[in-house]
Amino acid sequence: MDVEVAIAHLEEREKSNTKRLNEHDEQIKELQNTYTIMEKMDYRMSNMENNVSEIKEDIQKGKEQKERDKSRNPIGSIYRIPNEQNSSSVVIHT
Repeated sequence: MDVEVAIAHLEEREKSNTKRLNEHDEQIKELQNTYTIMEKMDYRMSNMENNVSEIKEDIQKGKEQKERDKSRNPIGSIYRIPNEQNSSSVVIHT
């Protein structure tokens, strides 16, 4: 009789342990999915940061070019711009 009770107790314990293991397996699977999503987000954020840096560099280069153009063609200066008909237009820089 004591053996039957011990066996019944072990079977209940086995069921409980199996249930816990299954729950833990599910949690591990969810964590792995979350980790995969986080890796993808990190990759995309890195790309976005690189793109923003490139845009900032392009803007800075544009500002520098504009300043160079202003120094080459001060306000009030007159210069010619060739056009497609082999003639040129006169431009007054303002």
